[in-house]
Amino acid sequence: MARYHVTVVTGDPSRTAAEVAADAGAEVIRKMRVPEDGVAALATEAQIDALVAAGATVHRHADLAEGRAERLAEVGEGDRYAEALRRLAGR
Repeated sequence: MARYHVTVVTGDPSRTAAEVAADAGAEVIRKMRVPEDGVAALATEAQIDALVAAGATVHRHADLAEGRAERLAEVGEGDRYAEALRRLAGR
């Protein structure tokens, strides 16, 4: 199930974008500043559809799974401190 970084802007002046996003089940990112009167969130395809059905405007920024394998390959494998610990322990 793909998750996307999105900006949600509500079309309902009586509710905030954060309320609309939370009601659709999207994970609201409160520490991220966005333009307009919107809110940053993480949402699945179904949640995006629910947001649009609720009258919100949704701007998709990135598929979080895209490039995941490349990023994980950059992370070292194993315990990088294991050899140093063995030397310190005299083994």
